[in-house]
Amino acid sequence: MTSTGVTPDTADAADTADTAQYRQSRHAVQPRRRAPAAWGAAGLATVLAVLWLLVVPEKVASVSGWQEAVIRWGHPLCWILLAALAVVLALGASPRVRTVTAVAAALCYATLLAAVLL
Repeated sequence: MTSTGVTPDTADAADTADTAQYRQSRHAVQPRRRAPAAWGAAGLATVLAVLWLLVVPEKVASVSGWQEAVIRWGHPLCWILLAALAVVLALGASPRVRTVTAVAAALCYATLLAAVLL
């Protein structure tokens, strides 16, 4: 016990409680602040997904098989996944859901790039 009457175990417990309270308050506020921007990004990504559904890249005519499918449908799918990520952020979903959605979008884009560059 120290001269202040606080044991190291008690101090650690108090620090942990303060940290947890800070994290809760910080995460409770952030989704509300970023929600308008996230909803705007979701809307923009949705518009771009529809655009890429209607606009067919010229390279589709020169390839076949998996490349044709990925080039034709991969770009709109990437924008749909980005829109989903923006919605997930706007709703304040868990970090795991945000990460899975972001990784899915990145993998989709990497596949699209591979199909275009090969």
